[in-house]
Amino acid sequence: MSVTKLLKESDKWLKQAEKTIPIRKAPKQPEAPFREFVERREGEIKARISALEAQRTATVKRYDQAIAEQEEELKRLREEVRVPDRPKPD
Repeated sequence: MSVTKLLKESDKWLKQAEKTIPIRKAPKQPEAPFREFVERREGEIKARISALEAQRTATVKRYDQAIAEQEEELKRLREEVRVPDRPKPD
């Protein structure tokens, strides 16, 4: 069998297959279940982002409070341990 004859048979088979095999086209819009899944997932992600932002805010406030407490403790320590200035030797 020659190459030309094989190519012609192959071409004939492909043309016949195009007619018999139905071609499905993708829908223009996602199907409802998929769309619902995406919307639900978006809601979950947005809720998680909000929760993380609230945690970040709370953590920053705790650190700010801890820093303020330590600064106040340092201030008290300096006041308690204040030694009167000694006169400088002549």
